[in-house]
Amino acid sequence: METEGSDSPLLAPSQLREGTSPSYITVRETRLTSSRRSETSLASKPRFFPFLSSPCFKPNTTLQAYKCDVADTDGINTTIQQIHKDMGNITGLIANAGVSVVRPALALSLSDFQYVYNTNVFGVFNTARAVAKLWIDNNMKGSIVITSSMSSQIINVVDVAEPLTQVFYNSSKAAVSNLTKGLAAEWIAKGIRVNALSPGYGALFECGPGFAGLTKTG
Repeated sequence: METEGSDSPLLAPSQLREGTSPSYITVRETRLTSSRRSETSLASKPRFFPFLSSPCFKPNTTLQAYKCDVADTDGINTTIQQIHKDMGNITGLIANAGVSVVRPALALSLSDFQYVYNTNVFGVFNTARAVAKLWIDNNMKGSIVITSSMSSQIINVVDVAEPLTQVFYNSSKAAVSNLTKGLAAEWIAKGIRVNALSPGYGALFECGPGFAGLTKTG
């Protein structure tokens, strides 16, 4: 994650630890504010904020969070505008919101589908569109990175001949991968780059003592 100077925030939807609603986090030097707008220190929570120990992370870099449902078009537009007003020019976006329902296909429901797709596909689209519109309206350029998944191309397994039963998640990430291509083709003429990352398996920082295997990072 990067910004063009300390006064240019990086916007990134993420899951806050205290809730499941996607939130927007901007990075800027000056103050550290939690999603509840109260002063807090994240340095004591390296398990949930591993980037704080990164050599690329400046000690006085601060975070300000804005809570919003990414599937709410009006809400996301208002939030993006508020961030722009509070923090200055947004130069990059990481669209990272994602959820899953792990359940056999025969047991899945319409509400399961809506839950996954409203966040993983429509929510990501909503966020990218809101930021892109801000840039286009203000004659700005920027970069968008969308989090897809290795699950967009393969079916994960939990054991031999035992697939991980999350077909809505898998298909939503396939949609996200192609969504990225479409947005990239549409917005490149406006100076907006759109790319996707497809995380796979790797050792995670939150793995507890004695964890001997690998776990999925995306």
